[in-house]
Amino acid sequence: PSPFSSATSAVDLPQALILVAAGLACGFQNVLAGGGSTWTLPALEWVLGSPGGANATNRIAILLQNVVAVIGFHRGGMLPWKLALRLSAPALAGGIAGAWLASRLDPGPMRTALACGVAFVALTSMIRAPRTPRLKGPLRDLAFLLVGVYMGFLQIGVGFALIACLVGGLGLDPVRANGAKVLIVLIVTIPVLAVFGLAGQLVFLPGLVVALGNMAGAWLGTHVAIRKGAPWIRVIVVIAALAAITKLLVFHSGPR
Repeated sequence: PSPFSSATSAVDLPQALILVAAGLACGFQNVLAGGGSTWTLPALEWVLGSPGGANATNRIAILLQNVVAVIGFHRGGMLPWKLALRLSAPALAGGIAGAWLASRLDPGPMRTALACGVAFVALTSMIRAPRTPRLKGPLRDLAFLLVGVYMGFLQIGVGFALIACLVGGLGLDPVRANGAKVLIVLIVTIPVLAVFGLAGQLVFLPGLVVALGNMAGAWLGTHVAIRKGAPWIRVIVVIAALAAITKLLVFHSGPR
């Protein structure tokens, strides 16, 4: 396809309401923990009828969500800019590679990959993660490179991996780690969007509708995270993940 060949798509009122609601839940959950795309990916796949298009278009909302989150963490004095920018370099390289691979995957394998990503989110929420080794020098760069590959390929649940590296691997407190996380994701998402756009997989109108919810959820989630965090979010993650897997693997035919 030619670059940005899928740039427009009509969205009716029921679809718009579902997309905004999914975006609201996604933005809130992503800032507090991760895995928020368990809400938006099935909604976008339903509207677009394409798992690849959903995976690509979801990044529009992720980008705008993290703009809001970065502003919130910066204003709260909880964003370690220097460290986050340093870690963004290897993640950026990995993100471009991961997006390139995802843009060339057929619909069937992509739907299976998305379901596996959702399952990863659910397992991460239910099982206590193993202790992350201290990350220094080349090992640190390799870890963020690999996280970047996953971020570009699927995105869903990447927040858990980033928090594990930032808190367990680098020793950041959870709030500042979340601040670094949203900046890293923001930086990586920009070239990832370009890769998917050149592959003709971005559908802007549904992406912008989802983004309205994402930005509102991110604003709310940022304030909750800075004040007290939300350990109960794990229950919501598991419920959303189970619903998303069912949607992707069982009820995957969209209206168009």
